[in-house]
Parts: sequence; C-alpha cells; structure tokens
Amino acid sequence: MIGNAFSELDKVAIAQIRNALSISTLSQISISQQQEKLRTDFIHDLLTGHTSEEDILRRSAAIQCDISRVEGCIVLDICDFKQLLKHYSEDEIVSLKTEFYELVQNELHALGNDSICCGLSDKVVILHIRTQTRQQAIAQTARFLQRTLKSSKNIEVAAGIGCRCRSFRDIRQSYETARLALRIATSDLSPSTCVDSEEFPAYMLLLQAYQAEPEAVRQVVARLLEPVRKYDQARNSALEETFRALLRCDMNYNRVAEQLFLHKNTVLQRKQKIASLYREDPFQLPYRRQFEFAFILESFYDKKGIPNPGSK
Repeated sequence: MIGNAFSELDKVAIAQIRNALSISTLSQISISQQQEKLRTDFIHDLLTGHTSEEDILRRSAAIQCDISRVEGCIVLDICDFKQLLKHYSEDEIVSLKTEFYELVQNELHALGNDSICCGLSDKVVILHIRTQTRQQAIAQTARFLQRTLKSSKNIEVAAGIGCRCRSFRDIRQSYETARLALRIATSDLSPSTCVDSEEFPAYMLLLQAYQAEPEAVRQVVARLLEPVRKYDQARNSALEETFRALLRCDMNYNRVAEQLFLHKNTVLQRKQKIASLYREDPFQLPYRRQFEFAFILESFYDKKGIPNPGSK
C-alpha cells in the first residue's frame, strides 16, 4: 500500500491538509449561501418598497449589481403548478422548485447576463439588466429561458414581462405589471405563455383597476348574468354557456355550434331567448361591450374571486 510509505509525521500533515480543505470548502459554501441570501433579501425589499433609495444603492453595490441598468422585471411561473401539487409528493415539489430556480440562474450566467434573480414562493423573479456589450432584450431573455427550460428539463413555464424602467425607482411597478402580464399568460385569452405588459396596455388598465378588489369582478358578472342564471336554474337549460360562447366566438354561430356540439338552429334559438331576458339586446353595441369586459376580467379570477394561477 502507498500509505505505508509515509512516516507518522507525513500522515499528520496529510490529515491537516484534508482538514484545511474541508474547512475551505465549507467556507465557500457559506459565502455562496450568504451572497444568495443578500440577493434574495435585496430583491424582495425592492419589490415590496421596504427600503430607502440610499439603502438600495448601498446594497446593490454590495452584491455588485448595477441597479441603474435594470430594464425591467420578468416573472416566471411553472405552468399548471396546481395540478402538479396533486400528483407529486412534497419532497418532489421542493426538488422541482429548486431545480427550476437553479436552471434559470445558470442560464442567465450562460447568457453573459448581469441580471439577478430570486425565488419567491413557486415563482422566479428576474431583474433584467441591460448589457453593455450584448443587446439581449428583456423579451428575448424571457423566451430564451422558456425554450431552454422546456428543452433541457421539460419544465414548461409562463412568463410575464413588466413595464420598462427609466430608473431603479420604477422596479416595483415593473414587478407589479409583470405579475399582471403573467396572469394574462396563464389565462385563456392569450395564445402565448409569454406576455409583455407593454403589448397589452388596455388589459393592464383593467387589471390594475380591479387587482385590489377581485370580489368586485364576481359581483359585476353575477349582476349582469342574473336573468340568464335564473332562467337556467328554473328550466335546467344552458343559456349562460351559449351566451359566453357567442361572445367568445365573436358571434360565429358555426363555431359555437361546433364547440357546444349543438345544431346551428339551436344556437340561434338560444341567442333569441337570451336577448328576450334583457331590456336592451346584450348582443348589440354598446351593451355587448360591458359583458365582454366583464368576462375578460373574470377570466383572470376563479369563481371565488381569487386570482387565477398568475398570482399564486
């Protein structure tokens, strides 16, 4: 054995070196964990507004983040996360969330990106930093991360991109609009799971008006649909389903018939019955618009008035 060739003094020296290496490794882990905590705490305080401008500048320098070059926020969320909770154990969910976060962090580094991120609950929030040498726009980064997570680990994520920041004072607003954009991305309204808030200004306005009072949305919808719901309850019919489908399909009777497995004439008959329940025809402008707006808002909330998966 090679070990037999060492003297007792050599063996003591080797043991000391091993011990020193172990301490060094533990120290590196500790430093890494401490840096991670500093970043997470910093981003959290930025997003909640629990810090002064002076403190922001001091702490951003401490973690080597040029806060003046933040372009905006990206919020990433695992698609159908509520369904995953039903089929995976608690340990598996924790492992998935950890893997999700670490992959995002690694890919940002691979891009040569100065952006920083942190995990908040089951989401990952990114402060996207404008680069000096590479012009990787915020939307490009969000879509790149989506593709990479899907191709490398088969993790499907939705992305909400916040309004652009003129200075670090706009970061909180960018985060809030990114969350609203994420709500659109996880609804039935958007064909894409990556939504830029600046491409949906009207929806942003609607959502901002109701985000603090989601119960109001349910009440408005209930009031608008009261005649139809009373009729359905009394006769065990499906006028509400047809009403929603007609507006969703932009009054295309053939599409509604296909979706609801009905004859076109049945759709027309139901439309006439719905119209007869209201003083003004709900399918004519401007009355039709209030139903459409209400249904758009409702699509961001569940039946109890609680925000849909975009705001878990």
